[in-house]
Amino acid sequence: MSMSNTAEIYKFPAPIPTQQECRMADLENGYLRLANQIQDALCIVELSGREFRVLNAIIRLTYGWSKKSDRIANSLIADKTTLKVKHVSEAVLSLAYRNIIILRRIGQTRYIGINTNLDKWAYSKPHCSKCPVSFPDDEIA
Repeated sequence: MSMSNTAEIYKFPAPIPTQQECRMADLENGYLRLANQIQDALCIVELSGREFRVLNAIIRLTYGWSKKSDRIANSLIADKTTLKVKHVSEAVLSLAYRNIIILRRIGQTRYIGINTNLDKWAYSKPHCSKCPVSFPDDEIA
C-alpha cells in the first residue's frame, strides 16, 4: 500500500456578509439650529478630542432640543460620546474655565449651556491643566 503526500482540500462555504444598514443623514429625521457665528467659532477654537466631543454633545443636548441651557449630567454626555464620566467631567471643567460653556448651579441642579458671548471664549488652550472653575448662582446661560 503506497501512501501519497497529498492532502485533500475541503472547500468551506464563504461567510455571507451581513447586510449593514446604511445610515444617511436627513433633515427629516431632525436637525438643530445653530448660529453661524458659533459654528465659525467652532472652526477655529483649539480643542482636545475629548473637549470637541463633549462640546458637540452639549450642543446636541441643548440646541437640539431648542434650549439655550439644560440640566445635563456628565453620565448622559458620557453615554452620548462613549467617554468615561471622569474624562467628561475634566472636559466640562476645561470648557467652562475657557468660557466656551457656562455652568450654572441652582441648588443641587447644574445647568450647562454654550456661552454665546464669543468674545469671552479662550480660543487657545490654556497653559494650566488643572484650573479652578466656579459656579455662579446668578449667571444666565
